[in-house]
Amino acid sequence: MNEIMIPYLEIPDLSVSQITNLPHHRLQELQVSLAELTTWVERARETLEAALELRFGEKGREVLKKSSRNFGVVHFSDGPLRVTYEVPKGQFAQTRTVKPIKASFRLTLTGEDA
Repeated sequence: MNEIMIPYLEIPDLSVSQITNLPHHRLQELQVSLAELTTWVERARETLEAALELRFGEKGREVLKKSSRNFGVVHFSDGPLRVTYEVPKGQFAQTRTVKPIKASFRLTLTGEDA
Protein backbone atom coordinates (compact mmCIF):
# COMPACT_ATOMS: atom_id res chain seq x y z
CA MET A 1 0.00 0.00 0.00
CA ASN A 2 1.79 3.13 -1.19
CA GLU A 3 -1.02 5.65 -1.15
CA ILE A 4 -3.53 6.17 1.60
CA MET A 5 -6.68 7.93 0.58
CA ILE A 6 -8.12 9.87 3.50
CA PRO A 7 -11.55 11.36 3.00
CA TYR A 8 -11.85 15.12 2.94
CA LEU A 9 -13.20 14.95 6.48
CA GLU A 10 -11.15 16.40 9.28
CA ILE A 11 -11.92 13.84 11.98
CA PRO A 12 -10.58 15.79 14.98
CA ASP A 13 -12.81 18.71 13.98
CA LEU A 14 -15.96 16.60 13.87
CA SER A 15 -18.02 15.85 16.91
CA VAL A 16 -19.51 12.43 17.57
CA SER A 17 -22.93 13.76 16.59
CA GLN A 18 -21.56 15.16 13.32
CA ILE A 19 -20.00 11.80 12.47
CA THR A 20 -23.26 10.11 13.44
CA ASN A 21 -25.08 12.29 10.91
CA LEU A 22 -22.73 11.66 7.98
CA PRO A 23 -24.31 10.25 4.83
CA HIS A 24 -24.02 6.46 4.60
CA HIS A 25 -21.39 6.50 1.87
CA ARG A 26 -19.20 9.01 3.79
CA LEU A 27 -19.49 6.99 6.99
CA GLN A 28 -18.47 3.81 5.16
CA GLU A 29 -15.66 5.64 3.35
CA LEU A 30 -14.38 6.95 6.66
CA GLN A 31 -14.41 3.51 8.27
CA VAL A 32 -12.56 1.91 5.33
CA SER A 33 -10.01 4.73 5.18
CA LEU A 34 -9.26 4.51 8.88
CA ALA A 35 -8.89 0.73 8.68
CA GLU A 36 -6.42 1.12 5.79
CA LEU A 37 -4.53 3.82 7.65
CA THR A 38 -4.34 1.66 10.78
CA THR A 39 -2.94 -1.25 8.74
CA TRP A 40 -0.41 1.05 7.06
CA VAL A 41 0.73 2.51 10.40
CA GLU A 42 1.10 -0.97 11.94
CA ARG A 43 3.23 -2.14 9.00
CA ALA A 44 5.33 1.02 9.08
CA ARG A 45 5.88 0.58 12.84
CA GLU A 46 6.94 -3.07 12.35
CA THR A 47 9.36 -2.04 9.60
CA LEU A 48 10.83 0.74 11.75
CA GLU A 49 11.20 -1.57 14.77
CA ALA A 50 12.98 -4.16 12.61
CA ALA A 51 15.31 -1.48 11.25
CA LEU A 52 16.07 -0.17 14.75
CA GLU A 53 16.79 -3.71 15.92
CA LEU A 54 19.21 -4.23 13.02
CA ARG A 55 20.90 -0.90 13.55
CA PHE A 56 21.03 -0.67 17.35
CA GLY A 57 20.05 -4.05 18.83
CA GLU A 58 23.51 -5.54 19.05
CA LYS A 59 24.93 -2.42 20.68
CA GLY A 60 22.01 -2.32 23.14
CA ARG A 61 22.54 -5.95 24.14
CA GLU A 62 26.27 -5.33 24.48
CA VAL A 63 25.76 -2.32 26.78
CA LEU A 64 23.17 -4.26 28.80
CA LYS A 65 25.53 -7.24 29.13
CA LYS A 66 28.38 -4.96 30.27
CA SER A 67 26.11 -3.83 33.09
CA SER A 68 25.68 -7.51 34.06
CA ARG A 69 21.98 -7.54 33.22
CA ASN A 70 19.69 -9.39 30.80
CA PHE A 71 16.88 -6.85 31.03
CA GLY A 72 16.36 -3.21 31.91
CA VAL A 73 17.14 0.13 30.32
CA VAL A 74 20.46 1.32 28.95
CA HIS A 75 21.47 4.44 27.05
CA PHE A 76 24.15 4.93 24.44
CA SER A 77 24.99 7.40 21.71
CA ASP A 78 25.29 7.01 17.98
CA GLY A 79 26.65 10.33 16.77
CA PRO A 80 24.12 13.00 17.74
CA LEU A 81 21.49 10.36 18.44
CA ARG A 82 20.88 9.21 22.02
CA VAL A 83 19.46 5.70 22.00
CA THR A 84 17.46 4.25 24.87
CA TYR A 85 17.31 0.46 24.67
CA GLU A 86 14.93 -1.43 26.93
CA VAL A 87 14.17 -5.08 27.57
CA PRO A 88 11.34 -5.29 30.13
CA LYS A 89 11.92 -7.77 32.96
CA GLY A 90 8.55 -9.49 32.56
CA GLN A 91 8.98 -9.79 28.81
CA PHE A 92 12.44 -11.25 29.24
CA ALA A 93 11.28 -13.85 31.77
CA GLN A 94 8.28 -14.93 29.67
CA THR A 95 9.88 -15.12 26.23
CA ARG A 96 13.45 -16.13 26.98
CA THR A 97 12.97 -19.75 25.90
CA VAL A 98 9.93 -19.42 23.65
CA LYS A 99 10.72 -16.64 21.18
CA PRO A 100 13.27 -13.89 20.64
CA ILE A 101 13.31 -11.04 23.09
CA LYS A 102 11.73 -7.90 21.71
CA ALA A 103 13.35 -4.75 22.97
CA SER A 104 12.04 -1.23 22.57
CA PHE A 105 13.94 1.81 21.37
CA ARG A 106 13.55 5.54 21.99
CA LEU A 107 15.63 7.97 19.97
CA THR A 108 16.50 11.55 20.91
CA LEU A 109 18.62 13.97 18.92
CA THR A 110 21.19 15.84 20.96
CA GLY A 111 23.54 18.70 20.18
CA GLU A 112 23.55 20.70 16.97
CA ASP A 113 21.49 18.26 14.92
CA ALA A 114 18.53 18.47 17.33
